[in-house]
Amino acid sequence: MWKSPNPTAYNRVALLQWAIDVYGAAHAKINESRERRNLKPQPYPASFGVKVSRDFEKLGGALVGVYNQTAGLSCVAYTKACLTDCYAGADWFINGTWKSDASRFIFPSGAARHAQNLIAWLEDPEKWETDLCRQLCVLQLEGIKYFRINGAGDLLPGQAEAWLRLVKRHPRLFFWAYTRTWADPDMMPGLLALKAEPNFSLLASVDRVNVNLWIDRGMPLEVATVLVNEDKDYQYIMGKLHKAGLTNPRQAILFQDHKLRKPKLSRNFFTINGTRFTTCPKDRAANKSARVPVTCITCRLCIDRAPRPERIRV
Repeated sequence: MWKSPNPTAYNRVALLQWAIDVYGAAHAKINESRERRNLKPQPYPASFGVKVSRDFEKLGGALVGVYNQTAGLSCVAYTKACLTDCYAGADWFINGTWKSDASRFIFPSGAARHAQNLIAWLEDPEKWETDLCRQLCVLQLEGIKYFRINGAGDLLPGQAEAWLRLVKRHPRLFFWAYTRTWADPDMMPGLLALKAEPNFSLLASVDRVNVNLWIDRGMPLEVATVLVNEDKDYQYIMGKLHKAGLTNPRQAILFQDHKLRKPKLSRNFFTINGTRFTTCPKDRAANKSARVPVTCITCRLCIDRAPRPERIRV
């Protein structure tokens, strides 16, 4: 029987206090920085509201909306493989372990914004949903057509259903997300409902720790993004998946960890038994020096996984 590594994520009161603590620590860091620059301290907010972002360059910058919430705290099914290499600082929030590649997301402003969104959800889910709906309307008026759910963090119990309502209300916005919550059988109905929407692409996140569980569950959500922590993971993970019947190259995209994105280590493809699986183009070493770097909306390997009827013009 599967057991969550983060039972606090199922306890709204305990998780709320944890998120408030994270916000408090981030807020203190912000004011320490402001004090060094002789600026007035930032007041502690009287209430917390949700806010979407448009500053994630790898996704597409101002062309893409994104919702974030605190990584680790909001992850009910993280693994040892993804936790230690989380670009959004999950290992810092869970264990206090620093990852230099995640510094942009940790302190001060990133952590504060992500915690604020998480607190808003935990304090008043209905208001969270209403406020998000308004902001999604504004994005559409501004010409935004793509929206990434959980650039940091993952779905909490109840959020898949809330996002489903939002996705249905905004048929001209195209949403996509990656999740490890497929590991929780109780959350699968909500995930499958999301996946069925024509303007939503939902991919399972798989790594060397949970790959056997994903296979045993019948490869839920059908398409996976595979985290490759070390070079040997290519053969280990893809060998298991290929043996289990995953032979369609469009069913898996390989995400290389930061240490594998260096010129001598980075791969563009991995071939097993004649089937060539692609790595994420924006994470390849060559993309860093490209004159026009690849982003999610120029790549579209993940975004195009969902059906797109004619009525949805993106």
